[in-house]
Amino acid sequence: MAGGISNENPPCKRCKKSPLINAIKCIKCDNIFHESCAKLYVNAKSVNKSAYSCCEELSHPKSDDDNLDIFWDATDDNNEKVLDSRIFKYILRQKDELITALREKNLLLEEQLLLIKSIGKDKNQPKKQNHTPDIRADDKQEKREEAATQTRNGKKVENAIPIQPKRKEGNPEVAPNRNQNGDQTLKNDKPLTDNWTEIKSKRKSRNSVGITGKGTGKGDIQLKGAEKKLWICLSRTAENTSTEDVLEYLKSTTSDHDFVCEKLQTTRSKFPAFKIGAPWQLKEVLGNENFWPENVRVSRYNFPFPRITKKPPAT
Repeated sequence: MAGGISNENPPCKRCKKSPLINAIKCIKCDNIFHESCAKLYVNAKSVNKSAYSCCEELSHPKSDDDNLDIFWDATDDNNEKVLDSRIFKYILRQKDELITALREKNLLLEEQLLLIKSIGKDKNQPKKQNHTPDIRADDKQEKREEAATQTRNGKKVENAIPIQPKRKEGNPEVAPNRNQNGDQTLKNDKPLTDNWTEIKSKRKSRNSVGITGKGTGKGDIQLKGAEKKLWICLSRTAENTSTEDVLEYLKSTTSDHDFVCEKLQTTRSKFPAFKIGAPWQLKEVLGNENFWPENVRVSRYNFPFPRITKKPPAT
């Protein structure tokens, strides 16, 4: 650097203050420093006691582009600060490359916009719906179209809930939904007749648990079956009725038959009841209501289930 102050009083390169007193100037450029600032400046180097240099030679990065190398050579050789044709050609070439890259990006952007528009159209288009209903409820809809509510005063008020209109389109192949509350017509292929038909029960037949013997016996074996009897319960009789009175009534109305009569223990009724055993052939006679006196009740006798009161002997 060389001593001296310019007439324009430029500021110091480091502290940016002016005017400068005892300023020094770089030997390569026009930068001016204070003497103290020149010593503290990072790139300032002392050439001798009165000379400083703040400029460093720039090293350009290596590149594979020959045009870029030509550009750096042109700028380094341009000491007279005039526009070199090589610099101008490089700038034009960079402009062309930038324009080409921008055109390619514009084409990609246009393709993306077209794709977005096509997708948006597909989403906005209404989907085709199948207007064929699975169930038709024409009966319910017809009744509900003119539905109205009635108040306590007898004044009709329109329904506040909107009623959907009746469906006019439908699939005839789908069976309609039958109205459970309405009249239904059942299809019957058989012709109607005026004759009555007997309806028999479809209860599953069950095999009897036991059998009744019908044989004549074998030899001298004394095994015989007991006489089959009809067991009935005679109830709602007078308080002073006894077993003798019941037997006397039976023998007086039917002859040549043996009867068994036993008085039953009743706890809920004060009227006596009797268990009667009669021959089986008198079933129809004893089952006739005209056979018994007035107000007497006759029913089938149900034998109680046997109870085990004693433990069986140990074997």
